Amino acid sequence: YNQEKLQGTDFHAKAKWHWENDHGTRRGLILAIKDLEQETGIRVLDKVSIEYGQEHLGYVQVSSEYELNLASLVYLMKKSGDKEYQKNMERKLERTVLAYIESEAGRKECLKDTLGGGIELKRCEYRMSRRANIRLRKVLSAFNSIGKMYTGRVDKKIIDKLALAGKSLWQNKLVFSLFKEELKQCGISHKLNINGYRINNFSQISKFETSASCQNL
Repeated sequence: YNQEKLQGTDFHAKAKWHWENDHGTRRGLILAIKDLEQETGIRVLDKVSIEYGQEHLGYVQVSSEYELNLASLVYLMKKSGDKEYQKNMERKLERTVLAYIESEAGRKECLKDTLGGGIELKRCEYRMSRRANIRLRKVLSAFNSIGKMYTGRVDKKIIDKLALAGKSLWQNKLVFSLFKEELKQCGISHKLNINGYRINNFSQISKFETSASCQNL
């Protein structure tokens, strides 16, 4: 998770996932893409064409990069310490967890560690929700601390705190998904690239507009 200072007092943050292999295989590429999906919750595998029977691919690389602009960072710094905002994010996270549990990927994840009964699935939901809420509180706490330190300029303490917040985001795909949706209103952007010598290269850039709720803070 890298933070970069821009001109003057403006700054942004980047959350980047990257994998590459000089001697890639079809299986290795698919596993890497599944790791990305597992860590971030974004759908990738259905966007790239990897032909069957073509096992050895040569050089391949996968990268996913989210950029948090100044508006999104200021939004989090000002909102994260607000009790009502914290409760609202907890409610949104609960809905995110329930939606994931009801999805095919969520059911498969739960069935790995349970016998599949209703009680066991409820326990899985409880554990998943508990872990996600711990991460959510860490992210909100980190951005609240950054907001108290930020005076319009960036120093090493802010950079370190921003890195901790980024690590907490990456460590839980449900929390990552929650903030990804939350910050679309603030003009964040996403770049996804899948490249290789023997695959159909894929590149996608998504840029969201900054809404009035972020501009007027």
